[in-house]
Formats: sequence, C-alpha cells, structure tokens
Amino acid sequence: MLSSKPKNLSVKNKKKLLIDNLKNTGQSNLLNSADLAIELDLRRRHLKKVLRRTIFIMTKEGLGDAEGDINGATLAVLSIDLGNENVKIGVVSPGKNMETVLNTDSSRKTPLAVAFRDGERFFLEAALTTTPELIVRGVGFDRTLGGFEMQLRLRDHLAKLFAEQSKKPLKQVLENNRAMSKLFKEAGKVKNMLSANNEILVRIENVMNDIDLKAPVKRSEFEDICADLLNERVTKPIESALLSSGLTIAEIEQIILFGGNTRTPKIQQLLLDLLQDKELGKNVNSDEAASLAGAYLAGKLSKGFKAKDFIITDYNLFPIAVEFNRKISENEEKTIQRVLYSRGNSYPMKKIFTFNKKNSDFDFLVKYGDLSFLSKDDQSYIGDKNLMKISLSNFDRFINNYQDETKYEAKGVKAHFSLNENGILVLTNAEYLYNEKVKEEVLDSNVVSDTLSNIGSKLGSFFSSNTDKQDEEVQVDKDVQNITEEKIDPSAVNLTENTNSSQVNVTKTKVEIKIKPIKEKIDFNLDFNFKFGSKETLKNSLTKLEDLKKQESLRLARDQAKNSLESFIVETKTKLYDDEYEKSSTEEEREKLMKILNDASEWLEFESDNVETKVLNDKLTELATSFDEIYKRVEEHRERPNLLKVFDKTIENSQTFLDKARSLGEEKQGLTDLQLNQLETLLTNVNKWKNEKVLEQEKTPLYETPKLTIFEITEKINVVNVQVRNLINIAKQFKPKVKEQPVPEKTKEENKNSTEENKNEENKDEENKNEDNKKTVDENEKLNLKPDTSEKEEKSHSEL
Repeated sequence: MLSSKPKNLSVKNKKKLLIDNLKNTGQSNLLNSADLAIELDLRRRHLKKVLRRTIFIMTKEGLGDAEGDINGATLAVLSIDLGNENVKIGVVSPGKNMETVLNTDSSRKTPLAVAFRDGERFFLEAALTTTPELIVRGVGFDRTLGGFEMQLRLRDHLAKLFAEQSKKPLKQVLENNRAMSKLFKEAGKVKNMLSANNEILVRIENVMNDIDLKAPVKRSEFEDICADLLNERVTKPIESALLSSGLTIAEIEQIILFGGNTRTPKIQQLLLDLLQDKELGKNVNSDEAASLAGAYLAGKLSKGFKAKDFIITDYNLFPIAVEFNRKISENEEKTIQRVLYSRGNSYPMKKIFTFNKKNSDFDFLVKYGDLSFLSKDDQSYIGDKNLMKISLSNFDRFINNYQDETKYEAKGVKAHFSLNENGILVLTNAEYLYNEKVKEEVLDSNVVSDTLSNIGSKLGSFFSSNTDKQDEEVQVDKDVQNITEEKIDPSAVNLTENTNSSQVNVTKTKVEIKIKPIKEKIDFNLDFNFKFGSKETLKNSLTKLEDLKKQESLRLARDQAKNSLESFIVETKTKLYDDEYEKSSTEEEREKLMKILNDASEWLEFESDNVETKVLNDKLTELATSFDEIYKRVEEHRERPNLLKVFDKTIENSQTFLDKARSLGEEKQGLTDLQLNQLETLLTNVNKWKNEKVLEQEKTPLYETPKLTIFEITEKINVVNVQVRNLINIAKQFKPKVKEQPVPEKTKEENKNSTEENKNEENKDEENKNEDNKKTVDENEKLNLKPDTSEKEEKSHSEL
C-alpha cells in the first residue's frame, strides 16, 4: 500500500515532545530512555536501508540452506502495517521477484487467534473458517503493546538494582550503552523464565567496570512494572476484534494463542477472565507459526513443490475512497468523495468505479477514507491519507467520433480497480463506454397457423402461466435493450383455395434495435506520493546497495576482530592462574601480563567503538606476542613427555634392526660392518644425549627456558630415521650371489634323446624345436639350482 512520508521533526523537537508526553502520562521514570526512543524514531526514517540490509542478510544466510540461488521472496507483514509508508518499499533486490506479501493475520488456520508477538504488536482476529477457505471476520490491534516494551521496562528495573548494589548513580548506568545492552539481553531471558517461575536469581557478569549483578527478581515485581500494559490494554484489541466481526464471546468455539508472550501467566489469566474461562488452545507453535505459513505459501508459489490450495479471504482494515471534483457551474466545483472499499470488505476483490458525467481529461485521488475509528497515534503511523493521484487523458482521440446522440449513448468512464490477495490496490484498466444503437431486420418465413393449431395455442396460453416469459426476461443482459416492432406485409399474405385445408401462410418481418457496447481505452498515469526515479536514480540506488554490502562485510570483519580480541583477553585471564600456566611463569610475569590484559580490556570497552579492523587485529597480535614466552613454555612442558616416548620407541626399533642385520651377515643383506658400526655409534650417542638432557631439564624450574626442547628431540629422531631408512634401502637393492650346481645325468640323457629324435623332422621345425628344448633345459637348470636360496633370500629381507 502507498502513503507519504511523515512530517520531519528535528531531534530537539522530537525529544521535547517525547519528554512532555512522558511527564504528562506520569512516566517520568522513563525520561532517561528518551534518547533511546529518539534513536529508534530516527531509525524509522531510514527504514528503507534497514529493510534492504535485512533482506541482504537473510538472503546471504538462506543461500547456505537453499544450496542455490534465491530468485524470489515471501514476506510476512501484519495487516495493520499494509498501510504504513514503511512497508510500501520493494525490499527485494533488483532482479528478484516479489512473490507475495503474506498477511500474518490470515496465515493461521484458526477460528480465533490472539497474537502477542515478542517485540512487535498485540492484535486479535475473529475468523470463521470453511474448508478449504479461511475468512477473516474482524481484526483488533494495539501497535505499541508487546514484549519489547515489557523487556525495556524490565531492563530499566535491572539497571536500578545494579545501581543500588554498585553504589553508582543510575544516570551513569543508563548512559553506558554496553551495560544497558547486557541488561537488555538479560531482561529478555528473565522475562521468559518468569513465565515458568515465581522468582529467579539474576546473575550478570561484568555489567560495568568489572562489577557483577546478582539479585532476585519476582514475577509479582514484573507484573507491577507492566501493570498498565497488562491490566488496561490487553483486552481492548479483543473487544475491538469482536466488535468489528459482529461476533460475541458465546459464538467463539476455540481460542488459539499465537506469539511468544502469550506464555506470560498474567496475560493468560486476563484472557480466561474475559473469554469466560474458555480453554486456551496451545497447539500452534507460538514462535514460528507465521514463518511456517510463509514457508508453506512460498512452496505453493514455487514450481518445485506441490502444495494443496488454501483460499484466504482477508479483511480490509482501512477504508479506501475515491475523491474527485464535479463542476457545478462555470466557476464553481464541488469535491465529491465516494467509498471504493469500505472497512471490513473482503479481498481479493475487483471493483469498477464509474464517472457518469466526465467527457474530458481529468484527475482524481485514491486515498484512505474515514479513519476516525483509529486513535491519533495510529493515524500518525499512516501519515498522509493520499495513496495516489490518477490522471486520465487523451479523450480527444475518440470523443468527437461519438457526438451523434441518436446513434450513440455515453455511459461514462469506468475505472477498474483490484485489491489483490496481498492487500495492494491496483488500477488495472480505464475505459470510456458507449452504447451504439444498431437496427437489424429479421424475416420469419413459413409461419403456418391453421385453425386447430390456433385454437390449441389459445387454449394452451389460457391455461399456462407467465413463468417462461419471466425467465427469458431475467436471462436478458441488463445492458442490452431489445426494441421489437411487429408489422404485417400485405404482399406476404397468401390466400389459397383448397377444399382439403384451411391453412393460411403468413410471412412476418421484424426490425430490432440492438445495443452494441463500444469500449475506448483511456490512457492513465499513476502519481504516487514517492517517486520511483529515473534510470540514473536507479543506478545510484544500486551503487548504494553495493556500498551497503561492502559496509556490511567490513562490519562483519570488524565484529569478528573485536570478538577475537575480547575472547583472547577473557581466555588468557583465566589461563594465567591455571595450574600449568602458573607453574610455567613467575608471579612477577603474571602480574605484568594481567596489567596488560586489563589495559587492553578497558581500551576495548571504552575506546574501540570507532577504530578500524586493522587496529583491532594489530592489538590482538601485540597481546599474543607478549604471551609468546609463557605459551611456548607451557607447550614445551605439555608435549615433551609424549615426544620422549616417540624418541624411545624410535631408538628401540633402530636397535632391533641393527641386531637383525648383524645376525644375517653381509652375504644375505648386503650391509657392511662399517655401516652397521656407524648406526650403532649414532644410537649410542643419541641415547646418551637424551639421558643427559633429561637430567638437566629435571633440575631446571618450569618457569625458566627449557633445556630440552621439542625442536631438539624432533631433530634427533629425524637423524636416526634417515640413517635407518638409508640402510633399509641398501638391503632392498642387494641381490645375494648364487652358487652353480651340476646338472643331474638323468636330465642330460633325457634332453639328448629328445634332441636326436627331433633331427628327423623338417629343417624349419627342427630349428624351432631345438630352441624350445634349449629353453626347457635352461628352465630345468634354474629350478634345480636355487630352490632353497630364493626362499632364504626372501626370509632374510623380510626379517630386515
């Protein structure tokens, strides 16, 4: 929906008005929150950027779950916000489709829904459902009643408790943004916990200047703080919804709670008292019902999902009217206003508005109608009542063609409006309607009437009723007028003398004047209260969006750097007095480092708000460098025992390899005594070095520089591994020498006889067979020479 921007007030005037209002309403205790209210009010003026940024963040987070590009969006918007100027903005990025704006009032399949949304508003709807259609019958709301206001009041109460405990001025606490942010966050948790507990103990660490808050809060205290919100305003939206729907409490069969703050016991008790102790339905997800409905509708709109149809007939909350000028005399005009969509009209709905006496270019306004049923505060949210100015033009293109009044009848201008399922009003078409009078002659041939048939028809008409005639008249289009003239043509009457018949053949002629509608399209232009802008403006907007994305990325990087620095400070403070860190450092070192951490923490809290990301990263690097010495000692003492076990295992395996190589001898594994002696000397020296270093390290205090380091142990292990690996490679490449053995006599005689027998064959075959026999002899010799030596060789290598 469309409306204009509210009047701009200076910050000074806004604050003055707010303070005066607080004083007049007896809420002077909230004067210290005036600055926050002003800040929130000013943020509304930049809501376009906020909405853009929100969509950007949602899209970025949604890409991970969607595992693909997002090409559409479904937004859930309260019906009371459809007329707000802040919701008229297309928040979907260029190239993305705005599928629909889901009215959250009608997104729940409930006969009666009471919604108390955390941080939003309080409204109630009375709805009568029919399958598969949901009809919203009435809506009541309170824009400013919600969990957010309760949380703010509870935050101020916690600030007061902290000021009493810490002996600090309340004003100083309220002006500390960091402290108020912590208290606000904790107030939300306390509010939720008090729904299930009569009393809880609030604990907040380091609220301000390293001072903690520890205080009990009772549910009765919370109810007293919010007494005016709960006792005076909770039931009014319910009464308003029932009044607008025309229903009574007795006609309501079921009440469904929706909204996180409906869990508040006091609210549930007020609802039970008002609704005559009807059972409160809690079978709907109070926090996510609107989101689930939005997801369902998005799935229905998407081609990738198949969802059942669910028809929603919604409730038009704000009346919409058409305003135009009517000429009374040559010098005087009168402003006429006619209701187009009244309050309570169902939608989606199409309507045609007719201007009967307009025959030239003119303008008219589409605006909100009578809003007296709203309070002044609610009317201020809407701002300017004008929605759009519509200009109809180019009447001269066709108006002169229809001046003959005997032939054409002007029916006026018809403007086609559509209030679609999203509650958005659209002018779809504008046209000028004429009725053209067209004469047509119709000949009725061979109409035969004999005496008996005439008598029969007369008798039939005498006893029959007029029902058929009335039905025909009802079926005729109201816009078509049929004028029929009947006359008898003498030349068409044939008189025939026939003794066998008394028939008379009469031919009649009818002249009908029919109405033919003619529609001439009218050009129209829509002038909204805000300008869409030129291509250059759009280009600038896209540039701004890109800048916002960059700023968002920079902000995320800065927040990450700030969180890393804060985490480092907190974790290091805790580690300094852990057992292993305390043993690895002196008291003097710990005091010095603790001072550095405290200074960094104070700088981070009070001076880091406007610093760049690089400064935060440099600060983290500086702190990490200061703690390098202690971290290295702790790491040395922590990793040394495990590494010494690896060292001992390496020496043990190397010694086993050495002993096995000596037992096999050089002939079987190819390793000389010199090579094995060098390995033995290396193992002896390394083991001796390790024992000396271990004794020296045991005598050295843990807070001093280690005498036996991880680097040294790793280096010695690598030296031994390299030496052993080289010897293993030599053994793998070594091939033992094989002793030749004489061939048995039996084998020689068999080979000789085989050769002599083959001499009698052809020369060519004889040569081939001789070669085959020679190969056979060689293979037999090989088989006879080294069956045992190959087995021993494989065994020797496997042992090495």
